[in-house]
Amino acid sequence: MEVFACRATKDFAEKVIDCLNRNVRPGEQPIHLGQLEVTPFSDGEFQPIFTESVRGATVYILQSTVPPADNLMELLLCID
Repeated sequence: MEVFACRATKDFAEKVIDCLNRNVRPGEQPIHLGQLEVTPFSDGEFQPIFTESVRGATVYILQSTVPPADNLMELLLCID
């Protein structure tokens, strides 16, 4: 399982990871927050980039959709 957080929910995601790791069974690896970078461009656009492989993993992306609309767009670009 991979958990990623977009820019608007970094603090919330860290709390979710802490809560999930409290329930990790002995011998299992703890869950970590995946690396996601968002590259801004000079025209106001941005591109999220996963810096680790998500191939074959169950992926959860945490992001608030509360305005501004950039939050929703960032989530949609990450899903894509």
